[in-house]
Amino acid sequence: RILRGQWVENRQRKLEGIMKSSLKTLG
Repeated sequence: RILRGQWVENRQRKLEGIMKSSLKTLG
């Protein structure tokens, strides 16, 4: 139960990092 919440949080954080890195490469 807790693991699932952490997994979702980790996935969102990963997506955020990908978006930030892609913005860096674009900018």
